[in-house]
Amino acid sequence: MTAVPNQSSPCGYSPEVDAIYRDSLRSLYLQKNWSDDAVKKGSPTVTGKRYSRGDIKSLKVSIEAHCRSLERIRKAGDQLRQRTLAEDLILPSFHSHVCALLRAHARRSSYICLEGLFQAAGRSKQWLPLTEEIVAQWHWKPKGGLRLIRSEGPRRTARRLVIRDMLHVMKVDSDIDYSRRGAGGERAFVGQVCKSIDGGLRWWWTPDIKSYFASLRPGHLKWLPLTRLLVKNDVFTPRCAKVRVIIPKDVKKVLHALRKQYSSLHVNTISDLISFTVQKVRLGLPEGSTLSPLIARGFVGRELRTLFGSPGIARSSFMDDLAIGTRSRKNIDAAVTVLTERFLSHPAGPIELHPVKPTDAVAWVKGGNEIELLGYKLQPGAGHGANKVHVKPGPRRTNRFKVKLGERLKKADKSLEPYDVGLDYWRHWYQSQQAWTKVPGYSELVSEIITLSYIDDCIHGNPMGKNAISPNKSV
Repeated sequence: MTAVPNQSSPCGYSPEVDAIYRDSLRSLYLQKNWSDDAVKKGSPTVTGKRYSRGDIKSLKVSIEAHCRSLERIRKAGDQLRQRTLAEDLILPSFHSHVCALLRAHARRSSYICLEGLFQAAGRSKQWLPLTEEIVAQWHWKPKGGLRLIRSEGPRRTARRLVIRDMLHVMKVDSDIDYSRRGAGGERAFVGQVCKSIDGGLRWWWTPDIKSYFASLRPGHLKWLPLTRLLVKNDVFTPRCAKVRVIIPKDVKKVLHALRKQYSSLHVNTISDLISFTVQKVRLGLPEGSTLSPLIARGFVGRELRTLFGSPGIARSSFMDDLAIGTRSRKNIDAAVTVLTERFLSHPAGPIELHPVKPTDAVAWVKGGNEIELLGYKLQPGAGHGANKVHVKPGPRRTNRFKVKLGERLKKADKSLEPYDVGLDYWRHWYQSQQAWTKVPGYSELVSEIITLSYIDDCIHGNPMGKNAISPNKSV
């Protein structure tokens, strides 16, 4: 089997283009490996179609041509010039579509022969609306309720990858959103807020956006350097796209949950469920699309920067979670009013925020509310070492942990020791809490003891937490 390379490009690309180069190269060698494995197993659909050295060489030419074009666009500077270059060098480029299709098939772990790849690239570069099937299914969310998950085919994914590459080098992404690649994730997001609190910004508002992707319409994206047809047919879902709905096994339970989740909704039959699901699939930015997060972040970042340009206001985001900080109650109240009214009265359609009241960062010392961010609780003045603000998992995170722990224990093989099963899950969870200010020799020990009490409660049929200890200091 050919090793999948993971080295930087030899052409001196910028970091953003280099990441695309390496991803494309890995996808190419995955196709090579899959074709080799299929031939060895005697697959009739692959025999004689394995990737040769000549095929690999020609595909590398496409990858490098695509990356060189991206570099030209990146260096153009002015966005009008960048858009002109993109429409000439990327959108109609055979090489760009080959590169995107390689990655799209790799994401789906699906093999495509060289002939099929070239044929698909030739059709894709014409940018005709795609009828390719979209599969939709309702899944239960960890916090309760249902989320609609959609799965798209490789051709639609590839088209969106072409657009995403182009927009990525044109700096459409938000530079104040910490969910983007290389921004540091939840740890950096929470850390930045803690740093601002330590710097004197004590009043914070941390709302999240309702139906983040579903709320956005083409009118919200007029600032994008894309044609109206590209936005309509490829950023959003075109009307010609076929939608196949997977009927859940617990259909009655799902129907009941949907009626509860959408109070004005009347879904009583499978036909109602299918009709509503198709409607949701076509509404707003497609959730699960490789392109949607970048565009949604770009929209929110643009709004926050426009509304809050003063150096006395901190503003940042993590996808649909926002964090606005000021020094005074007066300023935070003004920020709440400005952003809420702007979103609700947006010309393209209203965007709602979950109701959250502004919080005084130091109020928790006197028994007031703590700032909650991404499910963490922030406690200024109770930090450890260089961390002056203590961060620990809040009820949202701990309740989710208890639910998942209970599920693991119930589903575990009866021959396994429950305490081993539970502690194994706890170790992974504990390590995954990236923003937690973990006090050496204390946080881990206390968390483990609490988990043991949860496991004991579960074994004896008691509600988890009945016998848990209550730490007398920040853990």
